[in-house]
Amino acid sequence: MARPSPPVLELISRRTGKPIKYFLHPSSTITGQEISQELSKVATRVRRFMALGHLNPTEHDAMKLVEMSLRQGAAVARRVHTRSNQ
Repeated sequence: MARPSPPVLELISRRTGKPIKYFLHPSSTITGQEISQELSKVATRVRRFMALGHLNPTEHDAMKLVEMSLRQGAAVARRVHTRSNQ
């Protein structure tokens, strides 16, 4: 188990956008809403990566499938979260 120093922990916190407390006492559970948000963020980053134009047509198609899969996963996680909160 890694135990980063306080300065390293602060750097990780800044780069991930998570509070330091998140890393000190990580939650043992994660909600469908949190998963949905994370998947949506990654899908957006994939889209931005594709927009750079450094991909050949086959790579672009493959990355489009990755983006669509991430967005579908986000939608499923949202539905599960909504259903579990009813």
